Amino acid sequence: MKSLLITLLLFIFFGFKSSDEVTVFICISPSAEVYHLKKDCPGIKQCTHEIRSVSKSIAINKYGRRFCGFED
Repeated sequence: MKSLLITLLLFIFFGFKSSDEVTVFICISPSAEVYHLKKDCPGIKQCTHEIRSVSKSIAINKYGRRFCGFED
């Protein structure tokens, strides 16, 4: 019974992704400011540079992006 409880707790702790681990899409352009949840978002379709998939935390912390207004 104790091992079942430990297994369950480990699954809960490691089994769920945080919202920062969500994959998002960004345009690699000097003027780009937002990240997108969908690759077919109207906002990212305007990108004329490389489109890269990254984690949400990287998009925010490394690239300084905010959430796209088209996807609100």
